[in-house]
Amino acid sequence: MKCNKAMRTSRWVVVFMIALNSLFMPVIRAEQLKSKTPVYIDSNRAIYSEDKLITRFIGAVTTVRQGLEVKSDELIIYSNALGEVEKLVATGNPTYIKQMTQDGQGVEYSSESLQADYFPKKSLWVLTQRAVAWKPSDSLRIKGDKIEIYNKDGHLEEMKAEGKPTTIRKMLPDSTRIDYNSESLKVHYLPTQSRLTLTENAVAWQPSEQLRVKGDQIDIFFQEDSRVKKMTSYGRPTRIKKLSLVDGQEEFRSRSLQADYFPGQLFLLSKSAVVWKKDSTYIGEKIEYDLVTKIAKAVGEPKTKKRVRVILQPQRK
Repeated sequence: MKCNKAMRTSRWVVVFMIALNSLFMPVIRAEQLKSKTPVYIDSNRAIYSEDKLITRFIGAVTTVRQGLEVKSDELIIYSNALGEVEKLVATGNPTYIKQMTQDGQGVEYSSESLQADYFPKKSLWVLTQRAVAWKPSDSLRIKGDKIEIYNKDGHLEEMKAEGKPTTIRKMLPDSTRIDYNSESLKVHYLPTQSRLTLTENAVAWQPSEQLRVKGDQIDIFFQEDSRVKKMTSYGRPTRIKKLSLVDGQEEFRSRSLQADYFPGQLFLLSKSAVVWKKDSTYIGEKIEYDLVTKIAKAVGEPKTKKRVRVILQPQRK
């Protein structure tokens, strides 16, 4: 084929090259592993540059392989001299990606961005420019300037995001209510560990508890039903502000180097901890705050002989 020769494609193009077959990590059952799954690319036209080893698909491009669908305005495939695909670049306004679950019954993850680069050897998608990714089973949405999605055999293994800021919205299971929101410069999401890590200027809000947590790093752990199981914040210091669910007034605020939050139960504040309430101040190396009884308990460190201090404010007449 000559360089830059245009090929108009009004029907599905089945690409049988082994190199192109390796573009996407498909969802394949064990009995299907022996056979190659083709990639289908549909576009208005295609251009192949033999000297540059580049193939361009232009206009309403749809790329499909078992379990995966990519929709874009343009798709460029970069190959090497051995015929192996090095990189794929999809651009659009926006570019859509949808990966189905292994049983084909649901969506594993989906995304949209102005550009999506795929690196076959790493099974890595890199989304840039107005990037948004969704994980439906966890009711999770991540927005950032750049999102990296690590995909293995059609299964989401890891997601990294960065932005100014990167934002997260987590909904309650089977609900339109927000479980929590967050902002940070970086996010690391590990679905297999049911864990989210926010770093650099991290802030998390939980509307149902009228709660705000600020820290240098916030780790969020999920239960099996994707609700928040635990939240741990680290900082110099990390700060918490909790409003009353009754009248919206400040219930307490705190400062410490570490704060462990168990939703609906308690806070465990450690290392140079201070809790301020309307009528008192608690100072100690460890402070427990019971969210049910609304009672704070300060505990000293016997080994360091550090003492606990409680300041009771006089009642106003």
